[in-house]
Amino acid sequence: MNYKIRKIRENEYKLLDDFIYEAIFILEGETLPPKSIINQPDLQVYIKDFGKEKDDMCFVAEVEGEVVGAVWVRDMQDYGHIADGVPSFAISLYKEYRNYGIGTAMMKTMLAELKNRGYEKASLAVQKANYAVKMYKKVGFYVIDENDEEYIMVCDLKIDIVKYDDKYFAKLVEFLEKCLPESGRALDIDGRHSFYKDIENNFKGFWCMLHNEEIIGAVAVHQLSEKNCELKSLYLFEKYHGRGYGRKLLDTAIDFAKNYGYEKMYLDSLSTSTRAVALYRKNGFVDTEKYNDSVRSDVFMVLDLKVE
Repeated sequence: MNYKIRKIRENEYKLLDDFIYEAIFILEGETLPPKSIINQPDLQVYIKDFGKEKDDMCFVAEVEGEVVGAVWVRDMQDYGHIADGVPSFAISLYKEYRNYGIGTAMMKTMLAELKNRGYEKASLAVQKANYAVKMYKKVGFYVIDENDEEYIMVCDLKIDIVKYDDKYFAKLVEFLEKCLPESGRALDIDGRHSFYKDIENNFKGFWCMLHNEEIIGAVAVHQLSEKNCELKSLYLFEKYHGRGYGRKLLDTAIDFAKNYGYEKMYLDSLSTSTRAVALYRKNGFVDTEKYNDSVRSDVFMVLDLKVE
């Protein structure tokens, strides 16, 4: 579906009345509330006098000249409020335009705008049963609190994944020295890990995940043959686990491998690394025969990059 995402125009603010109503989550079989429900204070906080505060920002999705969705933020005392100065999200899309990636594109557009404006975090509240929870996690939100019905989620806007540059070498070594012991390993930079001294010639791609310019994670792709590659160096500090960052690092490597034209991606791991192995399986990796001479690894997996 062809669509474009643009900033809302001032004469379109009234559309948010419709979109806040569309955003109300109703379980299957429940009756839709009357449109007048948007006049309740807990919903008016999202839309009343929108555009008058500096933190009010909105993008809309347009299909063939018609606005079909909106994502907006403001610094407000809503269900997802976590602190003053942290904008809260609202997003809505007409039903017939869902499942085309439009909602994800709107979220990414707003997150990029917030990052460019210097915001450090954004938050939202979502019903646990809402299908959108998966999408929020995919774009970088993670759960920080919950009650019986809702999750409170936050996105750290200071997280970036960047291609490795030699200027990061000292920080990378420091990161590996601290991170590897968390999984029972130890960095041997002058021995079996000396390949980190020449990343350009030992990897087809290498990326660092940064938080406030400090490395908190890494991932790499190593070439095995013209058609096959290997996932390497997927590491993330334990304190950042559970936020979807491992998945983002993995996606970075897989996307690169597919675009490069590799057909299969292999990896080796340890059965004691249960969280990592579960991540690989969840993302399509399956067990395979041992393909290298590693004496430490006891798990060997492969991903068919040609399967969508």
